[in-house]
Amino acid sequence: MVLIEQHIEVIIFTSASPVRVDFIADMISQLHGEKVEEDTIRHRIAILNKRYMEGGSVFTIQEIAGGFQMLTKKEFDPIISHIQSNKNKKKLSAASLET
Repeated sequence: MVLIEQHIEVIIFTSASPVRVDFIADMISQLHGEKVEEDTIRHRIAILNKRYMEGGSVFTIQEIAGGFQMLTKKEFDPIISHIQSNKNKKKLSAASLET
């Protein structure tokens, strides 16, 4: 099945909440016109995570809350916090200029 990993990435990446493996399997089955088992989805997610790790990606696919979600790796939390705090400061600065 060509592009199965990419299709899994799209399904997970475009969801704001964790995506259940049975939903992913159903969507992939529909896209590829043949039944794809949940174990196959789990295996392909493991392949994706290995590729992310070997390629130095900041992302990982984690199983949480009954589904899979694409997340940034924990070691990048300080950077994300820094960016978010600066975004908030800019919002406040813009608001204060209007008064």
